[in-house]
Amino acid sequence: MIAVRRGLAVLIAVATLGLPRVASAELWSLAYPPLAAGSTTPNLTAPLLDWTLWMAFNSQSACEEHRALWQMVVKAEDDESVRVAGRRAVFAQGIPPPNADMDALEGAAQRWVRDTGTKLRKDKGAASQVLVAQCISAADPRLAPKPAR
Repeated sequence: MIAVRRGLAVLIAVATLGLPRVASAELWSLAYPPLAAGSTTPNLTAPLLDWTLWMAFNSQSACEEHRALWQMVVKAEDDESVRVAGRRAVFAQGIPPPNADMDALEGAAQRWVRDTGTKLRKDKGAASQVLVAQCISAADPRLAPKPAR
């Protein structure tokens, strides 16, 4: 389970390295809640400060696109759903240049979808967290630290 999460963290880091730097007010994060104690069920009532800010985006629409993509990855078990998720993964990074080898891009994306989806589904907690992940604005007041008493 830990190896899957570390591998997932590495994939996430690689996927987000190319993001442009933006002002924090424009930043959105794909976040997931902690698991309930001793369970594979996400604790949706946990304070937002306890959620893991997973990926960063420069717009809400980009965040929502990746949220939908990751949900597709978790659910993609048959060839057609892997193909559709792979195509979405290619275009989630923007429109490929005209000289791009689309067959190669989609083939690599499909392998990523199949491998990543299989690993996530083996870790029920991680899969559940991905399925309930939410896009959160950096300006969300629930992310502000609580004042000391």
